[in-house]
Amino acid sequence: MGSGATLIIGFDSEYQRVGPKRNDVVCLAFAALDPETGKLEAATIPVLGGADRRGRPTAAAALARVLGTARRAGVITRPYVRP
Repeated sequence: MGSGATLIIGFDSEYQRVGPKRNDVVCLAFAALDPETGKLEAATIPVLGGADRRGRPTAAAALARVLGTARRAGVITRPYVRP
């Protein structure tokens, strides 16, 4: 493990049953916590067109959005340092 700051991120997704064999993604939910400061930011990302995988955000895009939101909310205050 590195010596940098710790950030805890949790993800969840909400689905809606559409048929006997299909669920559509409705939204992605996340929370970002800095355990040192106790600062927390939680939000949801609506997924329009959740039935089509091409309309869903990639894991990388969702994580980038989470990190950007956490930075703007003051949860992330230190710059990222590469190991």
